[in-house]
Amino acid sequence: METQHKQQMQAIDSSSRVEGISYEFPESVLNKAEGITLADLLDNPATQCWVISAISNASTYAPSFMDVMQPKDSHMMLLIQTLLDSIPMHERQTLFRTTGEFIRSRRQQT
Repeated sequence: METQHKQQMQAIDSSSRVEGISYEFPESVLNKAEGITLADLLDNPATQCWVISAISNASTYAPSFMDVMQPKDSHMMLLIQTLLDSIPMHERQTLFRTTGEFIRSRRQQT
């Protein structure tokens, strides 16, 4: 699993790499977030597809954030990739399609 993550990270062309930034949320926001777990988000039908999309993109583009990530952040990315690897690809693709459908529908409305 770690090898697959490294391969994905190497697949991104670093010559055209966009540098990531790190936003520091106020303590009040972080305190509110403490009561919400990733498991809660994955179990909620309203957030499932968005969370998988978000963490998949985070895993794919993690190399863009290497300059601002701490060791704990790198470890978190490894845990996220391990989680993603445990979800069958066809299920992830279904969730991605769902987010795409929501986005396309929203764009058509505006």
